[in-house]
Amino acid sequence: MSSAPAPVSAQATGSLTITPTRFYGGQPVTFSGRLPGGKQTFRLQYHMRRPGDVWTDIPGSHGKTDSRGRFRFQFPARSMKNILLRVKSDRNATNGVSMAAMDQQVVLSPTEAVVGQPFTISVDTAPRQSRVELMPLPGRPVTLQRRDPATFEWHTVATGVADAGGFATFEQNVSAAGPVVYRAVAERHAGVGWFPSFPTYVDVMAAPQRTEPTPIPAARTGQGQEAATFRQAARLARRDVTASAGSARNWWPIAWHYAFEYAEDLTTPPMDGKPRKGWWRDVSTGTGRVSQQSGGMFLDSSFDAGEGLRGGPGDWGTTNATLMDYPMTRGRFEVRLLSRAQGDPGDPPYRIRAEIIPTRAAGTVCSPHAITFLDMSPGDPSYRFGVRSPAGDWVGSRPGNFNFSSHAFAVEVGTRHITFFLDNVVVGVLKGTAAIPKGDLTVRVSMVGSPDTEMQQTEARFDWLRGWPLKKTGQVKKGPSLQVATGAFPC
Repeated sequence: MSSAPAPVSAQATGSLTITPTRFYGGQPVTFSGRLPGGKQTFRLQYHMRRPGDVWTDIPGSHGKTDSRGRFRFQFPARSMKNILLRVKSDRNATNGVSMAAMDQQVVLSPTEAVVGQPFTISVDTAPRQSRVELMPLPGRPVTLQRRDPATFEWHTVATGVADAGGFATFEQNVSAAGPVVYRAVAERHAGVGWFPSFPTYVDVMAAPQRTEPTPIPAARTGQGQEAATFRQAARLARRDVTASAGSARNWWPIAWHYAFEYAEDLTTPPMDGKPRKGWWRDVSTGTGRVSQQSGGMFLDSSFDAGEGLRGGPGDWGTTNATLMDYPMTRGRFEVRLLSRAQGDPGDPPYRIRAEIIPTRAAGTVCSPHAITFLDMSPGDPSYRFGVRSPAGDWVGSRPGNFNFSSHAFAVEVGTRHITFFLDNVVVGVLKGTAAIPKGDLTVRVSMVGSPDTEMQQTEARFDWLRGWPLKKTGQVKKGPSLQVATGAFPC
């Protein structure tokens, strides 16, 4: 539900204060102020400050003032940047107050180790992000995990709690030489969702005397994080937002909708849908990470130095997130993506993908049968879409501006057709049953890279991800054809 499209600068007749001024997305914050005119019912509204945006009601935020129009209540902080919030009744509205939640970060200190000798791993859950000092949450549970080199699954090896400064330390002992990969997870606490560190490589030496160390790239070990990245993303968000097929075509009812508006973690149910179930399984075979920040799901190829992407060593492997426990045999699926990359022009780029895969392939890094409705590298003059299957490959493409530009990519999977959309424009249709996977399907978003070649540092931000059941009415079966191809979407 939205109010009339009043300008963001419309005259206010009430007052609003939001406290505290430093908070993370999801934390309860206090809204206090006054609406003139006596007792009245109110609700919270937000405005994204983009051209054409309107003040929009926030579900579940209704309340009543006292007889003098005063109000004071708590509500979870939204995680998006550069937005305005106000309190609105049928007669009056407060001033709009800017709200900018801090982005979480977790950092493991770089370390080396010797076989059979104890070593300490230090975890900082509130590191300095560029010029922003994060706020510690004392008592927050912290989990240390180690990655299985064969399956890439994370296994818990120790637990602890953050101290007054946000630090936790763990003692480890490794029995074999070679690189060992750890990450730390700051668990749910005080309304804040869990948040992982980047994978951190520890070089375990066979003996105390070491001749030639295995290099640990600086990109994995620096302090700080993407404060500048998110400031840039906030500026980009002010631009016109392209249309989406789901909104323009009124696809309904919603099956699941993830927007991470309150920095919900990857195992929190979707913000909307029936039933509200499902969670995201994150996998990293190299240096990358999946996390929730600034009102979106981020796939990052490596840790940066705190001033946005700068390139440098330490970017390899594939990172992906797969929706679990919400199977659909047919349906419509859509994501909104904003991406960018930086690095040596000679380094190969990551491929950013959104795919529909069989649920039986959810545990794989690359499914042999997949409907790919987004495949591109940041800055490409076009994007590709199509199918990889045992019966053959089909591919289509569409030109556009995909560098630092937000677009909505969608697909409709029917019983005998697959239709691809870009910003509500039909860009391809593939008919027949051979291309459609049999059985239950789910969604995967990926950043595909080489396991042993340095890649360009890349950031992929999915503002939202959503799915709908396929209804008999409104199906789209006409559009440009796809071409038969071989190896169009390699793993």
